[in-house]
Amino acid sequence: MKKIVFSISTLVIIITTCLLFVCSPAANAKKLRSFVYDKGQNKETVFLYDSTTCVLTPHLKYEYVVSENGQSKTKKAYRWNADDKTWIPSYIFIVTNVGDSQIQEFARWSAVKNEFCLNRQKAIFDRIDGSNISNYISFKWNERNKKWEVVDGEQFEKNIALLINHSKNIK
Repeated sequence: MKKIVFSISTLVIIITTCLLFVCSPAANAKKLRSFVYDKGQNKETVFLYDSTTCVLTPHLKYEYVVSENGQSKTKKAYRWNADDKTWIPSYIFIVTNVGDSQIQEFARWSAVKNEFCLNRQKAIFDRIDGSNISNYISFKWNERNKKWEVVDGEQFEKNIALLINHSKNIK
């Protein structure tokens, strides 16, 4: 019995020691890199900081544009290309407020077409009677048909039915 307990405790000590040596470098490696943010009024740049070499490497850049009336806000994101040492567009995100509704648009950059045209999506959020509750309808761009398509058609049909029933009750 003592032999079994001794062999189990020895096995536990060996496993613990092995895990200590295996996991310790991985935990330290995580701390070697961190993010540094350079925030301006209309832009933000994210750098990777390597603590072993004390080097800052560009990582991401964001540009913000707000329309004069404040109704539209645009965010463009860029990735750093280390080979060319240039910023490459990544995606664009546009938010437009129209009354109690908000339209959000998203698209990824296409290097082939040189424009934001990949994975185009749109969502329309509509606030219900000034409350914090909102309905939304999401769309995706169909490249073949060159049209916006409703992502959740069933929910869209329910919303249309609610609107029709609500307008009948008002009269």
